[in-house]
Amino acid sequence: MVECVASLIPALKYFKQFLMVTDGDTSIFKGLGSSVKILFQRCLWHIPHQFKWYLWKDGVKRKSDELIYALSQLLEISNVAMFLFQHSKTPPD
Repeated sequence: MVECVASLIPALKYFKQFLMVTDGDTSIFKGLGSSVKILFQRCLWHIPHQFKWYLWKDGVKRKSDELIYALSQLLEISNVAMFLFQHSKTPPD
């Protein structure tokens, strides 16, 4: 186990579960293993930013109706958890 990750384990174990927001990289799971329960969340900035790159690779033109529609649908899906949280009395799992 990488030393810098190993040193985090005692601090992270203090929490019942830990929300990890990343750019999509999951390598920290290799370092932590099953010693800490981590809830993984992809950074909401990285989701559309990286999605636009994949659309471009598929030939979707920048500022096209197709790109705008796809991004709007993606952002709506990405924000569902926050919407549900704001309209409930308990945070999402």
